[in-house]
Amino acid sequence: AQGEDIIDASAAEQALYYYGHTATPRKSQKAKNWLASMGTPISKFIANHTGYTTTAGTTDTDTLRKCNEALQRENERLRKQLGFYDEQGIVRWHLLMGTTLDYQLRVLGATLKAEVETAAIAQRVDFVIENLRLHTQGRAVLDGLDPAADHNLITYKSHHEALDADAINELISYFVEYKKGFIKQGMDNKQNKYTYHLVAVCTRYPEALAKQAGNKWSQIKPGVYNIDWLVNITVIVTSKVTMQPRNSAWLLFSHDRERVEYALNLPENAQIPEYIPKLLRDELDKNQ
Repeated sequence: AQGEDIIDASAAEQALYYYGHTATPRKSQKAKNWLASMGTPISKFIANHTGYTTTAGTTDTDTLRKCNEALQRENERLRKQLGFYDEQGIVRWHLLMGTTLDYQLRVLGATLKAEVETAAIAQRVDFVIENLRLHTQGRAVLDGLDPAADHNLITYKSHHEALDADAINELISYFVEYKKGFIKQGMDNKQNKYTYHLVAVCTRYPEALAKQAGNKWSQIKPGVYNIDWLVNITVIVTSKVTMQPRNSAWLLFSHDRERVEYALNLPENAQIPEYIPKLLRDELDKNQ
């Protein structure tokens, strides 16, 4: 409806002003330039270029309700997007990865938990995927996950971080405390009721770790490796996994434009929250 187009334009104007003039810690010069080129109110710009108009002085209850609903939707979208930046304006990659995994695993009926506490003293493993085996029913899962395991415990390192021996040791300690928690709760009295699979996901190939592991490091398939470090741990390098639809979540976080665009264009990602591709592309543009 014409009225809704004009209302959304008002919300867009507020968003552009925020990003161009007041957002902290990162203001957007593009937003500032767009707003300047269109002028305010931008409803006039839209009317001149599309022919859409709104009746002057319209203040009926229905119009006001639509306006309020549009602003609430836009505020919610901005709130979610702003939550993906820390105080220094750096993307919270762990949060973005969790949101993406949750989006993709939801269709399988699996449960994703983020920053799961594993001990009385706060120790948090990045992600735990529970009961993946109950819902896959022969469907392909992300390379490196074990659909037969009750619990896939995942630690994640973005392209700003290195996967090293300390990270592997932390993952093992998280696993020990996580399993101990089930035993204490009486949920795993035999200590073998549940099965566990440990996964370390990183963007860059961990050369130092592979060298340190020596013959305890082996390749399972492209981008997927095994390290025998007290226990067997699967290492997934997102920039090296096979470019297949089943790996779309890994490819989105490969920090490689070809892989990212391939994943974004897959049908299963057509409804992915819009701020995910925006943040991924912005990060790639920064490193051109």
